[in-house]
Amino acid sequence: MNRAFVFAIFIGAFILTNVISSAEIIGVSLNSSSDPYQMAAGASPAVSLLSLLIFLLIIRSPWRTGTPAVDSRVALSRRFIAFLIDLFFAMAVIAPPMALPVLIKEASATGTFAWSFERDFSRPGDMMLSITGVIISFGWLLMYWSVPLLKQRQTAGQYIMGYSIVSGSGGKVTLWSAAGRTICSFVSLCALWITGPLALFNKNRYMLHDRRQWFVPVLIDYRSKEKVS
Repeated sequence: MNRAFVFAIFIGAFILTNVISSAEIIGVSLNSSSDPYQMAAGASPAVSLLSLLIFLLIIRSPWRTGTPAVDSRVALSRRFIAFLIDLFFAMAVIAPPMALPVLIKEASATGTFAWSFERDFSRPGDMMLSITGVIISFGWLLMYWSVPLLKQRQTAGQYIMGYSIVSGSGGKVTLWSAAGRTICSFVSLCALWITGPLALFNKNRYMLHDRRQWFVPVLIDYRSKEKVS
């Protein structure tokens, strides 16, 4: 599956979800800190099917063809675009499944199932469902970026943008090191106004989490059919 086709899938999915989300919510939203109270959830059949298709695309496609290029410095702009693509794919997968338990619970209270709802009053269990959803979503995001490191693969965004994250030491990648690098990248992203400028002064454009966890970004030469190692 070439990169242009994967990028076309991203554009199509992005347009579809934006069209649907303009009419109804996708996922779960809870605002209990202000007046009025608002609880909303939605997972239309179209976005639920899209979620499944993107999940199958992510787990079944071997994003690991090619070898590191001679000039392997990866621009920060390239990495940021890849992150946005991956964030979209990851959220497109997790948002509809997180809404389904909320929709089922709402149906048990109203007696009628609907693919989306909004209300301005609370029901028992709203907060627990929201907190559980946040925890599961964070776990999925952690897995989305950690598993490719563990399996020596690219994420979909990295594949489209033409680079990969590899072990800088060449040693074996463990689950703990992959998860640790991913968590450090989340922290680095939260402090982007500091870590971004610091990376500009690094000759290889390494972010803080690249140096701390010994994983480095490298450009990929797709003319070679060898696997990244």
